[in-house]
Amino acid sequence: MSTKTSEPPSPKAPVSALRILLGSVLGALIGFAPAMDIAPGLWVSLVVALMLFRAPILITAGVVILAKVLSLVSGALCFQIGQILLDGPTEGLFRTLLDTPFLALFGLEYYVVTGGLALGKLLGLIIGVTIITKRQITDGAPKPKGILRPTGFALATLLVGVLWLAQTAAAEGLLTSAASKGLSRANGATVDVSGIELDLADSRFSVSDLAFADPKSLNTDLFRGIQLTADLSSASLLTKRIHVERLVISHVDSGLERAVPGILVGDTEEPEVEEPIGEERSIEDYLKDWEIWRDRLSQARDWLEKMSEGEDPDAPEGETAAQRAERLADQLDYDAVVAEHLFTDAPAFLVDEFLIEGMEFSWLHGESFAVSAHNLSSQPSLVDGAMDLSLSSTSDRFRLSLALPSERLGQPGVLDFSIQDIPLDSLTGMLKLGEGNSVTGGFVSLSLSGPWSGGKAGYIDLPLEASLDDFAISLSGSKPYSVSNLKLPIHLRGPIDAPNVSVDSSALTQSLMDAGLAELVNFVDAEKAKLMDQGKGMIQDEIDSTTDKLEGLIGGDINLGVDDLLQGNTEQAQAEIEAAAKAKLKQKGSDALKEKLGEDLGGKLKGLGGIFGGKPK
Repeated sequence: MSTKTSEPPSPKAPVSALRILLGSVLGALIGFAPAMDIAPGLWVSLVVALMLFRAPILITAGVVILAKVLSLVSGALCFQIGQILLDGPTEGLFRTLLDTPFLALFGLEYYVVTGGLALGKLLGLIIGVTIITKRQITDGAPKPKGILRPTGFALATLLVGVLWLAQTAAAEGLLTSAASKGLSRANGATVDVSGIELDLADSRFSVSDLAFADPKSLNTDLFRGIQLTADLSSASLLTKRIHVERLVISHVDSGLERAVPGILVGDTEEPEVEEPIGEERSIEDYLKDWEIWRDRLSQARDWLEKMSEGEDPDAPEGETAAQRAERLADQLDYDAVVAEHLFTDAPAFLVDEFLIEGMEFSWLHGESFAVSAHNLSSQPSLVDGAMDLSLSSTSDRFRLSLALPSERLGQPGVLDFSIQDIPLDSLTGMLKLGEGNSVTGGFVSLSLSGPWSGGKAGYIDLPLEASLDDFAISLSGSKPYSVSNLKLPIHLRGPIDAPNVSVDSSALTQSLMDAGLAELVNFVDAEKAKLMDQGKGMIQDEIDSTTDKLEGLIGGDINLGVDDLLQGNTEQAQAEIEAAAKAKLKQKGSDALKEKLGEDLGGKLKGLGGIFGGKPK
């Protein structure tokens, strides 16, 4: 009976030091890599590297897990390393990489991505060297396998081929993500992008549904149902730039309810409200429910500021790139801070020509608007021309055109706005006319034209030309006065969503006279005189009440009238009060009585201090 002896299995080929090092570095880079939509080129490169090189699976997977955990808790460190690389001596190198096709798709413009990849590479080297140092190699072991995978070239070629065939779908995903994030930041709230179709052969792309959540009312859409087509510059996609040569929107609705509320994105800057000076008053003193209009205008001002060269109002003068990064890191997540100063060749997003056909608003029935704009960009300083926009209604009653300021081009920017022949009855409900006042019938036309105040988009210091035609006016219960034409001398100053309003009273009087309303002017003057008399009587009653108490204390008569106060003739009355008070104190003689009388008299005189405009002794 024969027995078979089993041969021991042949020893496995050891893993070479180079393969260990390669697996550790690749695993660490994968662990620190950002999302696919931020760095598609990086992910393609890492996957191809895994296919080509024989990285040990267990070591690579273990390092991936460890690196991913570390990446979640080292955001601040990655950001700081990114600052050193992107804002330091190697800034020029990264500037070149961001302008290089395909390499621009690695997401290196993000501080945390660049810093994370550098930290990941260092971590991979440390882990790889540690493993190589501690491992033991058995004598007589077979020769290690080579570093390249024989089937890797075939797999990598297949992957690249699939990606080439699927480049349209990949580009659509990239465009969808980039458009949603970029538009959400510009809008200040969620922007939903769906139905994107890209035709790279014809360099065209279209969107069947685009919805902008209203930052002031997250349950509604500011714009929805946007259908657009665009002519692209396909070459710019490889440098992670979107250059739209012509974009046309054929349909848009506004004010519709959202199924899911939007989410605020970023911080909305409050306007630098100008304090009223002289005869100015806040616009809220003239309009009811101004908050509704303020929200719309606030959104418009916010867009204008973001699209102008001065899009960062918080930036201190002379701020460096590193200081800007630190400031934005305090306001945003580390992951969202981008080194925009590295984009010097072309902006990340540019629309040469932008058209909207048939825009309608739920709060303005019966009107359809056409909009055209040029040079819409994420970095206006890299564009040859300043952004301009024009809007007009099909009835031609509404018209708006504007150009943003550009320090580089030496242009302050202009605003030109007008509405023509709007029924007054549709506006009077929004005005604070005062009790007994009414305006009926007729039409109003408004015009506002001139440069932006101080070259700052969204801020004005301009006359508002207001013309009222064929209406009737009644003031304080007077009879109605018919007016064929009246021009109002109005001036607006401050941010467009919180302007101060001033009306030149003398010019208004002259305008009323020119309109043949001398009788109304006389009526108003009489009413003013009547109100002045009533006001004087009320003030005189207050004066008499106070002086009566003083007369009881000092035992003398005080003759003080409201006209004395209005004309500033109070010195004699004050001297008489002081003399009588001193005489009264001298007559009483008692120290205790002096103290008590002095306290009472001091309280009364203090009450008169505001009337005299001084400090009585």
